[in-house]
Formats: sequence, structure tokens, C-alpha cells
Amino acid sequence: MGNGQALLASILRHDAKQNTDKIAFVRALNDVRLSYLDVTGTKSVAVPLRLHAEFWTAYHWPFMREDAPIHQ
Repeated sequence: MGNGQALLASILRHDAKQNTDKIAFVRALNDVRLSYLDVTGTKSVAVPLRLHAEFWTAYHWPFMREDAPIHQ
């Protein structure tokens, strides 16, 4: 397991919080991957952080709205 993969697995496995941050993070990673379906292979890949941040913000932002809170 590569360093990045091990780090991600550790965050997902050992983070004490089961909150929207983690769920939004994973959904965003998934959408970044789906944005590059033509990329194949078994070597390491780079994750475009700007695109990941855009997806993460889109998923997480509704939980941060003061005028229409989503209670957890």
C-alpha cells in the first residue's frame, strides 16, 4: 500500500468523527476519479486538488448554511 493510500485508509478508519466532512471528502474523491474515466493503469496518480476542493465544497456547503441548517 502506497503512502497516500495508507494515509487515506488511516483517516477513514481511525478518525473519531463520523461526520459530513469525511463523507464529503470521500464523495469528492470519487467524483474526481469519475471525471477521469479514460485514465487507466496501476501506477500512482495525482489528485487535482482544485477539482477535489470544488467537489468537497459543493457537498459540504449545504451543512454550513446558517439560514437553512441541516441538523445531524
